[in-house]
Amino acid sequence: MYPELREERIHGTKEFPFSCYHLHDMPAFFQIPVHWHPEVEIIYVRSGSLNVIIEGEEYEAAGGSVFFVNPGELHFMGSAIPGVDYHTLLFPLEFISFQTDDLLETEFLLPLRNHELLLHHNLSHEKSCPDIISLIREILSVRQLPNTLSGYFRLRILLLSLIQKIASCGTINPMGSKRNDPMQREILTYLQYN
Repeated sequence: MYPELREERIHGTKEFPFSCYHLHDMPAFFQIPVHWHPEVEIIYVRSGSLNVIIEGEEYEAAGGSVFFVNPGELHFMGSAIPGVDYHTLLFPLEFISFQTDDLLETEFLLPLRNHELLLHHNLSHEKSCPDIISLIREILSVRQLPNTLSGYFRLRILLLSLIQKIASCGTINPMGSKRNDPMQREILTYLQYN
């Protein structure tokens, strides 16, 4: 991993490690620099056009597109066309973990955190994409720090449901099958600084 490209921004708080960012009304050209973070990032494009590059794979995203960024993956996004409206959800997998050695933790969440398992990036063409978008919209409606224990449970359940829906799409790769070579990381680094 490239330590110099780690995003230093803190997402959420220790008590509530979840952040949602809404980017809209961006100028004609913008770019979020190449970076990585230990959190999962889910990108939902509501409208407009967004270029997304994850681990060297480039995607043209339009309204209704959904992308999954695994922990530790280099990625960046931008657009040369005004009018893009998109949301990003960021949270550590520990936020939805039960912290027990059950099957969900040992066979899915822990391998995903340890980069032994990867989820596909582009979820926009999946049959269940409407269900995924529906869950994202529900999360966006309750994304602020819940002021009740019930609200806190609701958000975590929604996030766990979202990860379950993404995983059920059959978009899981064992470690190494989608990882890119060092040359692709060098290209991403070059693009960030040029």
